[in-house]
Amino acid sequence: MLPRDLERRLSDLIAFQCVLVALRGAGRNATEEMLWQTFLSALVLQYGFARAWYGKRAAKGLQLVIAVPVSGPGVEDLPSDIPEGSPLLRTADLALPVSVEDSCTEGMVVVFGGGEPEPDRISQIGILTDEVAAMLAERRARIRQDAELAAAQRRCIELSREAGMAEIATGVLHNVGNVLNSVNVSTSLVAGKVRESRVDNLVGLIHMLEQHNGDLQDYLANDPKGRRVLPYLAKLGGHFQSERDGLLKELESLSSHVDHIKQIVATQQSYAKVSGLVENINLSDVVEDAFQILAEGLVRHEIRVEREFGILPTIMADKHQILQILLNLLRNAKQAIKQAGGKGGKVIRVSIRRLNESRVSLAVEDTGVGLPPENLTRIFGHGFTTKTDGHGFGLHSCALAARQIGGSLRAESEGLGRGARFILELPLRTGEEIEEKSPT
Repeated sequence: MLPRDLERRLSDLIAFQCVLVALRGAGRNATEEMLWQTFLSALVLQYGFARAWYGKRAAKGLQLVIAVPVSGPGVEDLPSDIPEGSPLLRTADLALPVSVEDSCTEGMVVVFGGGEPEPDRISQIGILTDEVAAMLAERRARIRQDAELAAAQRRCIELSREAGMAEIATGVLHNVGNVLNSVNVSTSLVAGKVRESRVDNLVGLIHMLEQHNGDLQDYLANDPKGRRVLPYLAKLGGHFQSERDGLLKELESLSSHVDHIKQIVATQQSYAKVSGLVENINLSDVVEDAFQILAEGLVRHEIRVEREFGILPTIMADKHQILQILLNLLRNAKQAIKQAGGKGGKVIRVSIRRLNESRVSLAVEDTGVGLPPENLTRIFGHGFTTKTDGHGFGLHSCALAARQIGGSLRAESEGLGRGARFILELPLRTGEEIEEKSPT
């Protein structure tokens, strides 16, 4: 038979292990209230206390957070506010301060009904209380880190959107500038034709005829100058007709240029709305808009664009996010081809196809420098870049944006010098499907 003191110590040691196991079993995702509930319940069950409770430090004492048991035979209800010097604190078997993350006392663990505890029991409960505090500190730090990461990801996406919108604006200005050059040529031609018009000759002829108003018939029939009037009028009429046709042609050209400018501006305006708007879109239209925005750079680098568009219904999606992703992928493809020096050709191929009943893919393939196998996933990491002047958040933000709209982004390449292919997968949701799922 074990000595009584040794038996108590052995029982306390088992209780200590059981409380520790209970805390570890609560898991990383347990709320603070769940942790305190688990801890206090285990103290009462394993050490045989009548009651255990935790109070949070308040202005004039403690504010009750949780008690085990809450009530029962011989257990009086606890007030929500427990002032300093309360009998509930003075008559407690044990009251241990709790500090989480810093040296300030955040609260207190109080136990009753177990008799005056031995020093080793006090030490055990103190260790267990510190374990709870450590778990709470870890949980709070994790919540802060998750919040900071989420904020950083949102900012990354926003920076990518701002960069994309800046590129759209630059593309619009360049395209409008090119059209304005044509507008300037047309207006100069019109102005030149007007300046060179023979209207002054017609005015002079009319003035001459007015001088012979009284003998106009004789003048036209017998005067040497008069006999040349009708042939000259016929010739002048032919000239004015030709001049009118030329002016109409230039004005039609000018009107076409103005319509082109309106189209360019309308494209920019359609993407200048608030991001996050889900609307009915045609993916091929978004691709063509992206090509129009980047047209000048593609032409300058003599890059040929190939299209492989499958037959798809319009889908419900955030076209702003898709455009930003597509612009980034096309820009990277252009730079990859430039770095390769055109050794594999200068081609960017964009394909759209249906994968199954619920997914569609939009792929951008280039004949550029390619990617080594180890970079196929690393390239989407924040801060990772293969460019000397890169910042490392372009593809990372694209991957985040893809996930944000329910899609995914991955890279494929057969190796360095073999080009690369980036595949954006998107959910195939139509307006009809969304209406069917919406509550009536």
